[in-house]
Amino acid sequence: MDKTQQYIIRQSSIKTAVEYLSNQSDGSKYAGSTIADIFVLAEEIEKWVTRDGKTNNIIPKEEDKKWLNPKTPDWSNSVKFLQEEGDIEKIFNKFKVSKQNREELEKIIKNKNKWQQRQ
Repeated sequence: MDKTQQYIIRQSSIKTAVEYLSNQSDGSKYAGSTIADIFVLAEEIEKWVTRDGKTNNIIPKEEDKKWLNPKTPDWSNSVKFLQEEGDIEKIFNKFKVSKQNREELEKIIKNKNKWQQRQ
């Protein structure tokens, strides 16, 4: 990450921390936050965004993803997610999906759409 990107992330983190802490009510644990608290929170946000400097990608790299296979808890959760109006692209961003399994997931969406049209 170059210095310009780092600067932009740092400034955005500070702005986000200020906005978040200024919107806390009196009953919140953040009520009465100081400037030091703002910078601590901003640093945490910056670390989260940059993943502690490991990478500036929020979406995992293809080699970091695990395979999505039928008859696994991940598959069951993915099918449930799709049936509840989930976006298939989110699944493809999270997992490696073979062509055959991709077709199966697309069939699930088509069948769900046909069922909804009947009602």
